Amino acid sequence: IGIGEVAIDNDNSYKMDGSAFHRSRDALEMIKTSKYKGLLTSIYSQSEMNKQLGILLRYQDFLESQWTDKQKEALYWHIKGYNLKRSSKKIGIAHQNVDKRLKNSNWNLFSDGMQYIRELIISFN
Repeated sequence: IGIGEVAIDNDNSYKMDGSAFHRSRDALEMIKTSKYKGLLTSIYSQSEMNKQLGILLRYQDFLESQWTDKQKEALYWHIKGYNLKRSSKKIGIAHQNVDKRLKNSNWNLFSDGMQYIRELIISFN
């Protein structure tokens, strides 16, 4: 994640520029280093926010790394906005089992974390 200004805005992300894009590229390079290896998310900013969000994102990564394939399947339909009954039809299991997969994935905690991260990013801008 790169946080900063967008100097050139365009529908094509390859033509966009600004500190947000430069920091995003730096974050992608950070993920390749041993300190960040195995993380799903990295953030690059030259502020105190980097430390705060980095810690929060590592917790998010930890939660996500614990998800089973079956939980990911239930989460996929949940994130797309399907209710338990509709998700259960897509997956081919009882809606109670979809609910169980969501609860066992700690989705509510993960979702709360993502909302808090969004709010932090907005407050720093």
